[in-house]
Amino acid sequence: MNQAFILLPDDVSFILSTLSVHGHTAYIVGGCVRDCVMQKTPEDWDICTSAKPQETKEAFSDFRTIDTGLSHGTVTVIVRKKPYEITTYRIDGDYQDNRRPERVTFISDLAKDLSRRDFTVNAMAYNESQGLVDLFGGMRDIENRRIRTVGDAGERFLEDALRILRALRFASTLGFAIDPATARAIHENKSLLQTIAKERIQAEFSKLLVAPGAHTVLREFYDVFFEIIPGLPSDAGLFNQNFHAIACAKHDLEVRLALLLYNIAELNAEKTDFPAERSAEIAKTVLKSLRYENKVVSTVATLILHHDTPIAPTGACVKKWLHTLGETRFKKLLLVRRALSSSPKNENLLEELAQTEQCMQEILNKNDCFSLQTLAIGGNDLLALGLAGKDVGNMLDHLLELVIAEKIPNKEEKLLKTAVEILNRTNKSKK
Repeated sequence: MNQAFILLPDDVSFILSTLSVHGHTAYIVGGCVRDCVMQKTPEDWDICTSAKPQETKEAFSDFRTIDTGLSHGTVTVIVRKKPYEITTYRIDGDYQDNRRPERVTFISDLAKDLSRRDFTVNAMAYNESQGLVDLFGGMRDIENRRIRTVGDAGERFLEDALRILRALRFASTLGFAIDPATARAIHENKSLLQTIAKERIQAEFSKLLVAPGAHTVLREFYDVFFEIIPGLPSDAGLFNQNFHAIACAKHDLEVRLALLLYNIAELNAEKTDFPAERSAEIAKTVLKSLRYENKVVSTVATLILHHDTPIAPTGACVKKWLHTLGETRFKKLLLVRRALSSSPKNENLLEELAQTEQCMQEILNKNDCFSLQTLAIGGNDLLALGLAGKDVGNMLDHLLELVIAEKIPNKEEKLLKTAVEILNRTNKSKK
C-alpha cells in the first residue's frame, strides 16, 4: 500500500462507493492511476472490481449499462451521460495467437489481476479507503522514468506481441527509458509483431510517432520498426537526418510520416531521375500496407513530392501553392520544409522560409483570393454573359489564374470586363 492521494471525480467516487455498498471491492486501475500520480489528467477512468458482470449490472440497475465485453468481464455504466468501463478481476488463460487469451477466469483477488498486466506503471490500483496499491514497483519506475514489464518480459510479449509496440509508445509519449531486460526482450521478440493485425500496429505506431520522444525511440529500436514497416533501409545510420528532422517537427502525424519517408528511394539506393516522385510512390505503398486511411496516404505523398520544390516568398507564388494544395496541406508542407532545414548551416533557407510563412499569413489575414470559392464572381455571372457548359468552368479557372498571378484584382467589375474581353477575342478568332 502507498499513501499517495488521488482526488477522484465525483462520478468515479460514486461508482466505487456503490460497488462497495453492494459488498464488492473496487479500484481505479491502469493508465488513469499512472496519469494521476504523474499529475496528468486521465482521458478515461478504468475501474476494476470483485463484482461479476451480472453483479455490476445489479448494483447499477437504476442506470443504463452496456454489455461491452461480458466474456472478458467488462460492463459499461453510463453516469450523467458519461461511460465508465467496469471490469471484473480476472486471470488470463493460454495465449494462442500472441494477442488475446483463449479464455479468462473471474477472480476476487486484486493482486492476481494486477499481475497479468503489461507494465509496472500500468499495474497500480487506487481507491479512497485503501490508497494506492503498487505491488510491482510502478511508482519507483515512474520516479526513475522507466518502462518495465510486470514479471518476465519475454513471457509478457509472447502472451501479447502488441505489448512490444505499447512499450515503445509509452517510452515515446512519457519520455521514459526502457528497462534493459525489457529492451532486450523487445529486440529478441520483435518478429512476433508479424502476427499482429496491421490496423493495431498502425494505431500504436501513430501514437508513438507524434509523441515527444519519437526520434529517440525510432533510433534505439530501429530493428523493431524495420520489422513492421516495409521499405525501410536495413542500416539505421542512414536515417540520422530523418530522426533529426522528426525531432524538430511539430507533433503532426502526416508531417512526421513525411519526414520518416521523404527520401526512402534514395536511402534504398534506387537510381531515379525523380527521387521525390519515387519516394512518394514507395510511401503510398508503405502507408497502405499499414492500413492508413486514404486522406493520410494522399497528404503524406503530396508532402514528400514537394518537400524540396522551390517556393518563392511572393504573393503570386504563395497563392498559387495555396490554390494547388489547399491551406491545410500547404501549412503542413512548410512544417516539413522547416524541419528539414533545422540546422545552423541552413540559415538562408530558414530566412526564406520565414518570408514565405509571413507572406502566407498576410494572404490569409487579408482574405486574398486563391480559390474559386473566394472569387468575386461565379457561374451565374458568366451564364448571364452567354457562356454555357464547360466554357463556364474554364473561364472561372482562367480568371482565378489571373487573380492569383496578380494580373487583375479580385473585383467583380474587373473580372466581368476581363471575361467579356476574352470572350470577344475568342469569338473574333473563330470568324
